[in-house]
Amino acid sequence: MMLRDENGKRSASVNAKLGKSIAFGCILGVLVSLLKHQRDEGHIKRARVEHERAIGLTSTGMNGNSNNRRMWDVDFRSSGGGEIDVRHREEEKTPFEREEDVVGTLSSQNSGSRKNDDSISRSSSSSSLRTTVIPLTETYPDAFALPSMSDEPNKVCEPKTINTDAWGSARRLDFSVAKTDSKWPQNCEGDLKALCEVVKEIAIDREVLAAVANSAAPGIYKFVDSIKSLKITNFLVICLDDMLEKNLKDKEVATYRVKNDARGSHKISAQKFGIIKDFVKVGCSVLLTDTDVVYLQNPFPYLYRDHDIESMSDGWDNQTANGFHQVIDDAAMGRSGRARVKAFRISALNSGLWYVAATEASYRLMSIMAHRMATEDLWDQAGYNLELWFASRDWHQTSGATVRVMNPYCFLNSKVMFRIVRHKKELDKHRHRPVAMHANYHTDKERKMQLVDKYYNHDANIASLECTTGCSGELKSIQELEGKHKHAVNDGIIGSKNWKEGAPAAYSSQCTPMKDWSGKITDLGRSLHAISKARMSPSNDGASAQIDAILSRKGDIFKSDDSSAIVVSANDDNADNLKIFLERGAKKLKVDKRVIVVTNSRKAANIARTASSGISILESSSYDATILKWNAMKRLLENGVHTIAIDPETVLVHDPSSYFYRDADVEAMSDGWDDMTAYGYDHVVDDPHMDWSRYCHGGRAASRDDGFVRFEATEESLALVTRVARILLGIESSPSMDIAIRAHEAFNEALDLPAHGDYVGPGVIKRTLNYLCFANSKMIYRFVKKDAKAKKFIPVAIRMSYHLRLKETAQRMIDTYSYYEEMKENTFVGASAKTISNFERWTHGEGFGEVAADSKIMCKLRMVSPTESIENYSEKTRVASILSKLSENEPFSWGGVPGLRFLEHGDLVTPWGKGTWGFIDKGKGQLDNVSVFAEFAGVKHLLTFENIGENNALHDAVFVSERCTDGDQVIGRVVAQS
Repeated sequence: MMLRDENGKRSASVNAKLGKSIAFGCILGVLVSLLKHQRDEGHIKRARVEHERAIGLTSTGMNGNSNNRRMWDVDFRSSGGGEIDVRHREEEKTPFEREEDVVGTLSSQNSGSRKNDDSISRSSSSSSLRTTVIPLTETYPDAFALPSMSDEPNKVCEPKTINTDAWGSARRLDFSVAKTDSKWPQNCEGDLKALCEVVKEIAIDREVLAAVANSAAPGIYKFVDSIKSLKITNFLVICLDDMLEKNLKDKEVATYRVKNDARGSHKISAQKFGIIKDFVKVGCSVLLTDTDVVYLQNPFPYLYRDHDIESMSDGWDNQTANGFHQVIDDAAMGRSGRARVKAFRISALNSGLWYVAATEASYRLMSIMAHRMATEDLWDQAGYNLELWFASRDWHQTSGATVRVMNPYCFLNSKVMFRIVRHKKELDKHRHRPVAMHANYHTDKERKMQLVDKYYNHDANIASLECTTGCSGELKSIQELEGKHKHAVNDGIIGSKNWKEGAPAAYSSQCTPMKDWSGKITDLGRSLHAISKARMSPSNDGASAQIDAILSRKGDIFKSDDSSAIVVSANDDNADNLKIFLERGAKKLKVDKRVIVVTNSRKAANIARTASSGISILESSSYDATILKWNAMKRLLENGVHTIAIDPETVLVHDPSSYFYRDADVEAMSDGWDDMTAYGYDHVVDDPHMDWSRYCHGGRAASRDDGFVRFEATEESLALVTRVARILLGIESSPSMDIAIRAHEAFNEALDLPAHGDYVGPGVIKRTLNYLCFANSKMIYRFVKKDAKAKKFIPVAIRMSYHLRLKETAQRMIDTYSYYEEMKENTFVGASAKTISNFERWTHGEGFGEVAADSKIMCKLRMVSPTESIENYSEKTRVASILSKLSENEPFSWGGVPGLRFLEHGDLVTPWGKGTWGFIDKGKGQLDNVSVFAEFAGVKHLLTFENIGENNALHDAVFVSERCTDGDQVIGRVVAQS
């Protein structure tokens, strides 16, 4: 009995423990399920936040404000049927929900027990890997902020002390004649002897104020008299004819005679570059001025002299004058890619008033511009801006000159003078005196110059500046001016395919570096500010110490200029993509010994260990992987190691080493897809209030991809990388996705934004990589796969930058790797039919062309005319309340072209002729409630609408049109009426 009782107690005890275990297991299961659900909800919320941020706030950088509506809300709005996405219905599973994990089909991975001899194991103390880099939370200065009424008067124009704690120092200038060289001027042989004699006599601190003119220049003598009245003694006129030279000598004005037969203001202006090139060559810096400038003070005390070029701007607010980044919204690219590209926007620098430092970079700029003006039909100011704002590309090497924008309240354009200054009491003449005003925006130039002179130099009051045309104080931002033209500004460029420069360069060179300017300009030599490869002293910084340890064992690998370190950052979310990149890319191309995987993920670290014993690993849980990446690159550059950053979502077809030019501090892949977007273009903003000068020129170019970029080991590359690392440390507690987005923004801001006030950029010389050789995934899936020649061209690398954070990303990578591997191996035959099919099935948005996107299926459905009875359709009320209102709306645009109208009886008016439109019969008594058919020119199109407002209003509606024959997509939207 005792034994039985004992056994019974034991049995009861076991059962109790078992019950507790089961209960614990159930509770644990519920907790895991809840956590998993919370994680999934978090992904959705973060995705929504990202796109609300990108689409709702379409500008980043300087005062990035916008009133643009969010355009993705419809995809996250739950309908009565519980739908989240209007196109991908809950019941229609994607291939990735039906198939097993695609990465599991790759070569099997062991448990990670095998240690990599070159890896650094995870530190037991996260705090030991904390960086000593100081976070940066500084904001950019607003050059248009008004001074306080309590400020001391007339201090606005005094140069600000550079905020070196935040921004560091400007790029070191390379003077054509060293400041320490007592012999000056130099290079005075031959034709330059006369120039040297003039500048030696009148220059002060090797600087002159100079105007280029002939005797026909309007107001030239009044202009000269005004300069003399200010006692600016280092002033001369570059005379283009004998009469002007004689008359000015009679007035005791210094002159330099240049033989020239130019006629007309623009032709004369175009000669500036060749002339100023000579000044720079002999070592004389020039403040170059047009003669329609009113000088109110000696300008020299108000120059910073810390950049190659210091210029006034045509801008009228902080965004236009000093630049900003603005989302280009491509609704056809899906949630991951639609807001990927952020265009750099800035108004033109004005070539009527600019300071040219006598530096090597300025000399290159003058050489390039003199060549272009002599061989192209080019407006001098447009060309000057294109060369300064945009990066080198292919054979087109730019000067690499650094830029400072002058204080807009001190070196005024006439738009700022008459539309801001005269309206602001803070800028009254008793409190603020500008340095100069250029009468560039108004046709009555002489009148405006007289008004300004009388107001500041005589007893005229503010009322004397009254005017009507181009004088209203109600200035509008770019967003406001372009708000009614988004169909042209945004939609007109997202599908552009201008390949006149990039494609011939890629095809002819096969992506290898091309000769600068095809040898037509010979004096463009440059030397970068290289960092010595001497080993730095040991660091107490966690990430730096790990890099030091790697270099102590593998430093010989990176000694060659051709052998850059390849830094790849990964976390848990993209560890599977890392596996594909390492196995199909790095290892296969035998660059694995140069790879340093930087991660906060044990899974990613184990994948790297398994992929190759040659891969080095920096593993730390102290920071997000993106923050670790920028800190690791900082340490590599400090040690003089050239560094390539490649994020895992990259199809690496070739070892990129031999495809870089190495003539720039930074060489980066573009988010653009043609000459205009990738390389930049002269973009015009229309301000109707300005009448004659309503069209303001400026620059616009797509952002660069920080997921594929090479940094030469230079002072400027280090400054840029350090800045981005500091900015990211300032938001280290943010979600990983937000940190990655901010890294992309900060990288582009550091590349693009000019110096102004107490802000300076890192001053990198930049090159944009060829968009066919180093292609993004929009380029590949939207353009290349539909272009017979481009489809057979083998790029160096492809970044899935428009298809990040998707379930399908890994499979896209696998199919793309397979396609280009077979193209490489079978030069004549090419890839197999199956491989081609797998590659081409992917849409440029999200999903498979045949499966995940239901457009092909829908294209086969019946079109229901608006005149047809829809009594038998269960969704008739909703359809009637939304899509039937198409005929009541304003005209729509089609791919940026206005003139599309939906008429009430199903008639369609297009810029290309008449057609028809109608609802879509989905069967079973249902009409599709977000899509319609439009048929014209013999082709049917599927139009899917979004951005439907409250009460089903369509006044802000946008549609993505997919051509049923080949899937070609364009964007359309309601054209706002004036």
